[in-house]
Amino acid sequence: MKITEHYNLHKPDQDDFYDVDVLNENMDKIDTVLKETQTAVSNPAEQAPVFTPAETRSSLVSGEKLGTLMGKIAKWLADLKDSAFATIANNCTTTEEGNVLDARQGQVLQGEVDEINSNIDTKLPSNVKFIVEGSGSNVKYYAQLGADTTSKKSLGGKIRKASLGRNLCARGSSDSYRATMTFNAKSIPGYQKLTVDNFSSYVTCDVNAESSASIRAAVTNITYDANAGTLTVQYKASAFYGQGNAVTVSYWQVYVSCDVFYIS
Repeated sequence: MKITEHYNLHKPDQDDFYDVDVLNENMDKIDTVLKETQTAVSNPAEQAPVFTPAETRSSLVSGEKLGTLMGKIAKWLADLKDSAFATIANNCTTTEEGNVLDARQGQVLQGEVDEINSNIDTKLPSNVKFIVEGSGSNVKYYAQLGADTTSKKSLGGKIRKASLGRNLCARGSSDSYRATMTFNAKSIPGYQKLTVDNFSSYVTCDVNAESSASIRAAVTNITYDANAGTLTVQYKASAFYGQGNAVTVSYWQVYVSCDVFYIS
């Protein structure tokens, strides 16, 4: 008696006696396979395809066998690892584990970096020199005023900024005006450990003046009382016409804003 290749059905020889048990066994096997086939066709969710992950990533192609498709998908999931199941966050505030940043946030972050760089370039005095020493995990950052090595200070990785207010510093009818501004620096952490070398100050002016006269202002001196936490800024304002000639006007005023950049 022979046996079929795929389902091991019994095939009686010509000289074999008829055996009803053999026939029944064959019928049971055929019935089982037919039922499994019917279930798979009518309910694909119950299929149990056998597959091997593909060796390389490639696109799915219409008409491919289910095992081939599953092998391709398995390769993609294996290579992508956890990122295949991550949620995309199009913001910079999400803190939940398993999220990845949307590429559109790259432009947002670059804009903020550009703004910070622009503020550093325009707000800090032009003679501030940045120094980088070491590399990798041993890199250190310093700043100093021009070639004055005694002013070299460690940045501790950050430049900190504190806004100390906005004062009305001049209001009058002369061609020049000198004033002293006093700002409270106690809001700066560790203010008692700072010295005047930790501060860099700049002045901006909002001007009201008659006709075509302009106002020019500049800081002339800065002192710092660490015990009192008081920053004193002396400045001079001048009224002039287009060619820089001093002129007396009947009314003008200057508001001076003072921000300080410090290293702590």
